[in-house]
Amino acid sequence: MLSKPQEKGSAVARKRKSADELWRIVADGVLADMQIDRCKLPGIINQRKSMTIKTSIIAAVLLMAGCATLSKDECLNADWQIIGFEDASNGYAMDRIGQHRKACASVKVVPDMAAYEAGHRKGARQYCTRERGYSEGVDGKAYNGICPLDLVDTFMQAYRDGQERYQFEKHLDDLAATMVSIKHRIEEIDADIAYHEGEIISEQSGSESRAEHLNIIRELRYELSDLQMELVNLEEQHYRLDGDYLHLLNQHRRQGYQ
Repeated sequence: MLSKPQEKGSAVARKRKSADELWRIVADGVLADMQIDRCKLPGIINQRKSMTIKTSIIAAVLLMAGCATLSKDECLNADWQIIGFEDASNGYAMDRIGQHRKACASVKVVPDMAAYEAGHRKGARQYCTRERGYSEGVDGKAYNGICPLDLVDTFMQAYRDGQERYQFEKHLDDLAATMVSIKHRIEEIDADIAYHEGEIISEQSGSESRAEHLNIIRELRYELSDLQMELVNLEEQHYRLDGDYLHLLNQHRRQGYQ
């Protein structure tokens, strides 16, 4: 019978194991959606110098979850045909079994390649549909070349159509973000000009100080004029692109895409 300290320690260990497993499940869900190999995540993070808070949190979750694609329990109880099926259903290529092999090495479990391949072939047929091709393209996901010959043409046509929509949406989002940034800068310039104008009429300002403030205002107004022209240009681009995007959506609806 365990003593109270031992019982407490065992309970803490169980909670920690449950928490670790929860982190891994969350990470796997994010990875499946983003189609990013967890083992490659540190390199991806290093390449991105600026990260949003949301992205940083996701990255932290993934790193805390570790690099293994399967837990020890999953390795010990693995049905390699099901694993192959699930991998293909999520768009992963056959080489993902190499990551499973590394994950299971610590418990001396070797993947059953034949069973994995059989499951992967079945999963690929479920994945390689017209509907899935379009949705993968719209989401900006990578295609890993897993579709069989009799399905690849239909899948790829839908995938390219989805990619076209993705590019439109990305361009619209980029334009919108740039316009927001310019508007913020215009607001800052307006505030700066108001400040320097106030300094010019201040009784405490001397002639040299007023001249300096006038020069600053002149430079700010040059920048303001350039930004206002750029903003008008971007708004026109966004308007035209949005019209083309709506036309594309109508075309895709006529083609049966959702």
